Amino acid sequence: MKNAGYLPPELALRKDALTLRDLLANTLPESEAHENLRRRLRMLELNLQQKGMSTDFLHGEYADRLRSTFSGERIAPEK
Repeated sequence: MKNAGYLPPELALRKDALTLRDLLANTLPESEAHENLRRRLRMLELNLQQKGMSTDFLHGEYADRLRSTFSGERIAPEK
């Protein structure tokens, strides 16, 4: 399915998790929307872990690089 516009389920879940993380970062912590997004992200993270996938990409520099890749931005490599 190469070049067919198809994203494997594992990558789709990762992309969804990064999207939720971005949305969470842009909502007020005391809002109901923030709490709902936090729950959805946690459930998605547990789902990924149950499938044997690492969720390290949601935390730290790797998450920033993945987010920039999905959004088309370029980040200069660290020295």
